Amino acid sequence: MPQSKKLGEGPDPGRFPSANQSGDDQDDRDLTRRVASDAGFKALVRERSALRLILSAIVILTYFSFILLVAFAPSSLGTPVTANSVVSVGIASGIGLILLSVALTAIYVWRANKRFEVLTQQVLKGINR
Repeated sequence: MPQSKKLGEGPDPGRFPSANQSGDDQDDRDLTRRVASDAGFKALVRERSALRLILSAIVILTYFSFILLVAFAPSSLGTPVTANSVVSVGIASGIGLILLSVALTAIYVWRANKRFEVLTQQVLKGINR
């Protein structure tokens, strides 16, 4: 009697078996069902989706705000940041958008390494029991 597959085992755990690779389709479907029905996997998907939506909304809102400023108040972008400054509001805003994107990416990576990786390992342990 063949053992059921465990997630992460085999020569290439990152790929699904293709038609020309060895592997039982029924075992693959069973594994997919076990993963999809796992409460930890559902929590992982829910948390990742929520964070992704929040971070995406922040980026979209700030970029669209900048574009609206360019479209409807372009002269405000040429205004110096301070009275004696050579840096304009437009340059400062552009740099701010770039830094915001880098910061949000760092937040996602930090969260993925701290929380999502822990949830992923819990799912793997639960599935491989």
